[in-house]
Amino acid sequence: MALKAMGDTMAGRIQEGDAHYKEADGLTKKTFTRWKPEWVGAALGFEKAVKCYKAGKSLEKQVDANQRWAQALCESNAFYNAGNALLSAAQCLA
Repeated sequence: MALKAMGDTMAGRIQEGDAHYKEADGLTKKTFTRWKPEWVGAALGFEKAVKCYKAGKSLEKQVDANQRWAQALCESNAFYNAGNALLSAAQCLA
């Protein structure tokens, strides 16, 4: 029974990560009321998604979210943090 509960928690964390990823992805696009992408907010959303994917042990999604997090940080001129995000993505693959 403990394994089932742990599996449910991991699946829940992945779903939570998907929600954060979708929200952050929406902030990177222009809309009728938002003429420029909101990169700082997107970076925060991608960071939350990375943490959820890490807790849910979904490496492919974690690497993708790390790359998008790094892109958002680059667009918001936080180059050092973007490098750390890419390093984190590379460490997931190693």
